[in-house]
Amino acid sequence: MRAAGQQDIKDRILDATDKLLSEKGFQGMTMSMLADEVGIGKGTLYLHFPSKQELVLSHIDRIIFRLLVRLHMISSASDPPDEKAIKMLVTRVLFRFDSIQHYRESLFDLLSDIRPALIERHRRHFNQEARSLNDVIEEGQLVVERGASAVEPRRIVHDGGLLFRSGRPATPAKVRAARARRSVMIVAGTRPECIKLAPVVHALRDREGLSTVVVNSGQHAEAVRRTFAEFRVVCDLEIPPLPASANLCRATQALTRELASAIDRQRPAAVVVQGDTLTAYAGTRAAAAAHCRVVHVEAGLRAPTAADPFPEEWFRRRIARHAHLHFAPCDSAHANLLAEGTPPERIHHVGNTGIDSLRSLLAQHPLAPSDRAPGHVLVTLHRRENWDQRADMVCDALVELAGHRTDLRFILPVHPNPRIALRLRKRLGAHPQFSLVAPLAYREFIATAASAALVISDSGGIQEEIPHLGVPLLVPRSCTERPEGVATGFVRIVAVERGMLVREALAMLAAPRRRALPFDDAAPFGDGHAALRIAGILEAALAEVALA
Repeated sequence: MRAAGQQDIKDRILDATDKLLSEKGFQGMTMSMLADEVGIGKGTLYLHFPSKQELVLSHIDRIIFRLLVRLHMISSASDPPDEKAIKMLVTRVLFRFDSIQHYRESLFDLLSDIRPALIERHRRHFNQEARSLNDVIEEGQLVVERGASAVEPRRIVHDGGLLFRSGRPATPAKVRAARARRSVMIVAGTRPECIKLAPVVHALRDREGLSTVVVNSGQHAEAVRRTFAEFRVVCDLEIPPLPASANLCRATQALTRELASAIDRQRPAAVVVQGDTLTAYAGTRAAAAAHCRVVHVEAGLRAPTAADPFPEEWFRRRIARHAHLHFAPCDSAHANLLAEGTPPERIHHVGNTGIDSLRSLLAQHPLAPSDRAPGHVLVTLHRRENWDQRADMVCDALVELAGHRTDLRFILPVHPNPRIALRLRKRLGAHPQFSLVAPLAYREFIATAASAALVISDSGGIQEEIPHLGVPLLVPRSCTERPEGVATGFVRIVAVERGMLVREALAMLAAPRRRALPFDDAAPFGDGHAALRIAGILEAALAEVALA
C-alpha cells in the first residue's frame, strides 16, 4: 500500500537520523549522508523533510509521541490510580533515558544550534506529559475512603521545568461535579473529521480550564487512528468498528447506542461533533438524549434542498436542531443559521478548522515552486450521490479526458468503501494513465494536490483548501454548500454527465494558472485560527454554566 510505504520511508529516515546524530552530531550530519544511509535520493528526503532542523525536530517528536502512547496506555488501564501514577513516572524517566543513552552529549548540547526550537518543543511535550499524569491524579481524588476528605483536582503546571500543584479541601461530590463541568468529548469517525478536529483537540488541551476525551467512533476506525497520528493525537476511547455491511439505518442505531454508552460513562459537559457525517449525527443524537450540550464545528452549511446531497444535508439540518453552540465556517453558513431562526448568541463565525490544519502544514512544509508544467490530475470520489451508475459516468469521462490529454497521468486515492472502490478498480485499474493508490496521508495529499494540473473531486474539504493552493478544482456534483469557494474562481461545479465533465475539465486545464490566496481576514473560509476561537468560546461558555 502506498500510504504505508510512505510511512515506512519516513520511519527509515528518522531511524537513520537517530544513528547519524549520535555518531556525527548535528553539525557533522548532512542530508547527503542521511540519503545515502537510507538508500534514497536527496530529492525524496527533502520531499518528506524540508530541512535538517525540521528532520531532527521530527525525530524528537517521534520519541515523545511513542512515550505519550505508553503513558496513555498506563493511564487508561484499570490499575489503582496511585500505581498508575508511579508507573507513569518510572516509564517517563526510563523511556527518555533508553531513547538517548547512546548519545555522547545531552540533546541540548548536541543541538545547541537549534536550541530555541528545541526548547519550544520541550515545553509543548512537557505539557502533554503533564496532562496525562494530571488525569491520573484527578482520578485518584475520586477514590476516597468513606468519611475522608478529598482535594479538588490539582492542575500540574509547567514553568521552567518545575511542577506546581494547587488545591483546597473539597468533597468527593464537588470534585466529580467540577470535573464533569469542564470535560469535553470530541467524537471523530472519518479522515476529514480528524483533519478538522485535530486543531480543536490541541487548542482545547492547551486550556487549563478544560479536559478532553477524544473518541474514535469506529465508522472508519483505522483511518481515524492513522490520520490523528499525523497530528500527534491519540484517541482516549475506541468504539468497535461498524460492520462493513451495515445499512445507513442500522449503522446509525448501532453508532448512537455505542456513543450513548460512552457519554454515560464519561459524563462530559459538552460533546463536540464536526460536519455532516454519520458519526456527527449519531454523536448529536446520543448527546441530546443524555441532555448533554452539543457543540457543532462547521455548522450552517446548506445545500438548496434537504434531500441532495443525502445523507449529508439531512444530517446537517438535524444536528442544528440540537446544537447549543454553532461554529460557522463562512459567511453563508452564518447567514443560513440566522435565516433558520437559530438564536444569534449561539452562533459564532470562527472560520473553518480545516484551514487551520492547512496553514499549519504549509508553515512547517512550504510548497516548493516549480518551473515545470504539472504532469498529473488528482481525482477523488466518495460521496453517496456518486455511487453506482454515477461512478461509472465519472470513470467514462476520465477515460475520455485521458485520451485528450495523453501527457497527463491520473492519480486516484481510492476510498475504502467497497461500493465505490470496486467500480473504480474495474473501470480504471488496467488503464496505463491511471494510478489507483491507497488513501494518502494528509501532507502527501496536499503536496499532490498543490502540484496537480487539475483536481477533480466531490469532497467538501478540498473546496476550502484549493484556493490556498492555487489549483483549479472541478466538482462533479449538482450543487455545493460552499458558494464562497466557487466565488474565488478556483472551484467549478459541474453536473455528472460525461460530455459536460470532459468539456469543463479541458477548459480548466487550458486556462492560465492563478496565484493562490493568502491566509488573511479576507480568505473565504477564515485565516487559519478558528480552533483558538472555538476553544476560547467553549471554555467561557462552560465556565458560565459552572457558575450558574
